[in-house]
Amino acid sequence: MKSSFIVFIRWNLFPIFWSLFILVLCGLPGSDFPDAIKWKLLSFDKFVHAFLFLVLVLLSIKGLKIQPAFKTLRYNSIKLALGYAFFLSIITEVLQDQLFIERNADVYDVIANLSGSILGLITFYVIYGKENTFRFSSNE
Repeated sequence: MKSSFIVFIRWNLFPIFWSLFILVLCGLPGSDFPDAIKWKLLSFDKFVHAFLFLVLVLLSIKGLKIQPAFKTLRYNSIKLALGYAFFLSIITEVLQDQLFIERNADVYDVIANLSGSILGLITFYVIYGKENTFRFSSNE
């Protein structure tokens, strides 16, 4: 079991580090960011949120698909990656509201995060094709 966990971590380092990067960015004080026009869903901030979660979902699906340790994770990679992105989106907003300095929760950030997550799934399909034809390892 211990070696399986290490193998899992090895194949998922990029999504783990990207998740930490998202948390660090979301935890920075609001004064560290330049003032921008606030148009709710069309501000630069929302595009950044969408991009961060697009990359997160893309990396998470790929990492779960190529890790050889847990077959169930490979077959449920899309559901798990989207669920994880939704969970991280909610957690970052709660942390912004309750813990981070000069930050507050914003439902439009969650919408941007989820939009980016869906775009990550679409990007995965554009790059790799259908899920059932996606193979990185020959262990399947």
